[in-house]
Amino acid sequence: APNATAITIGASSITVNMSMLERIRMRQNNLSSNGWNNNAYNCQSLRVYEMMKLSASNSAFANFFYNCSSLTDVVGGSNWRHGGSATGMFNNCYSLVVAPWMDMSGATNTNNMFNNCYSLLSVPSYTLTAVTNAGTMFGNCYSLRTMPKISLPNTGASTMGGLFQNCYSLSEITGGLNIPYATNTLQLYDGCRSLQSIPDITST
Repeated sequence: APNATAITIGASSITVNMSMLERIRMRQNNLSSNGWNNNAYNCQSLRVYEMMKLSASNSAFANFFYNCSSLTDVVGGSNWRHGGSATGMFNNCYSLVVAPWMDMSGATNTNNMFNNCYSLLSVPSYTLTAVTNAGTMFGNCYSLRTMPKISLPNTGASTMGGLFQNCYSLSEITGGLNIPYATNTLQLYDGCRSLQSIPDITST
């Protein structure tokens, strides 16, 4: 129903562009590896997304919440296991304050994952061992103040350009930054006017 404000569903990508939808509750799902791309794409009124249980593992979540500008709560993220692209997953989620914990150990691309999350205050410590592209992962996160240790040890992890670009409030990266194989760090800290010290980006 295009005018519904809450819905319980058991399949992916059927909520794309439902601009009036405020709450989604997903039942247990067994979807293919790419079954979660664009799931809640452009649901601009969506505030709460609840995942009961995700049976499929190693899934891609590209643009999952793209342009969900009212999103504040993601419930059950600990049930999710990334195994592909998470690019743009929370892009333009202007109202998101706390990033949910998810198993990111299989994610390969986190480009723009939290780009334009203007209200984001905290991020958990993700395991990013398979990521090769983290460009602008936290770009324009104006309110983000501290970051846990960021470690991207993959030998192919080369693209880090704009990783913290325009994080105006970022003052500290606790534990340092482990990106020993990065070849593109262009504008890595561009606009980080509150950052008090620069961590060693070549540490292991």
